[in-house]
Amino acid sequence: SAYRSAPPRSATLQNFLYFYLVFGLIWNYLFIHAIFWTALSGSVCHWYFFRKDENAHTRWPLARSLWRVLRYHLGTIAAGSFIIAVVKAVRLALLTLDRATQKQQQKSFVLKLAFKCVACCLWCLDKTLQYITAYCYIYVAMQGSGFCVSCFATFNLIIAFPLQAHSHTPPSDPPSPHHQLPTTSPSPHHHFAAASAAPL
Repeated sequence: SAYRSAPPRSATLQNFLYFYLVFGLIWNYLFIHAIFWTALSGSVCHWYFFRKDENAHTRWPLARSLWRVLRYHLGTIAAGSFIIAVVKAVRLALLTLDRATQKQQQKSFVLKLAFKCVACCLWCLDKTLQYITAYCYIYVAMQGSGFCVSCFATFNLIIAFPLQAHSHTPPSDPPSPHHQLPTTSPSPHHHFAAASAAPL
């Protein structure tokens, strides 16, 4: 049949399209979560700095913060979510390759060890990026700076205040304000206080 006589590259193209769709889903998922996390951080930032200013009070702080994010910070959020999505996609590809080479790994201990080491390194990289970008989005909401500048400033803050960063851990995998409000809401609060005292 025509399907059976199709060239092998059609299967490769199909696999590429599958991977493209999965990557798009991951990126969109992280992108949407990051938007709402940044908007929530912006509303907390507004309350922290203007809570004593009656003229700055608003009935819709989260809506105003979301509007600022959608108008000024979509590129920053897209960059951060894209980097994490790439790492997650590589982890997914490695997992697929790992399952496809189980027979070879049973015959070669070195190959099995190599897969485990690479998977461990990618896991550490994924968690580190999520940790830094979660604080980065808070800094973006507070200062309005770009992604690279915010990441650099966030890294300096983590190095300067390691105990505070450890005790007020931001959400991860991916940031979700819904279950973090009761437990880690002081994290943006302390981050704003530390960042406002630090030189830019």
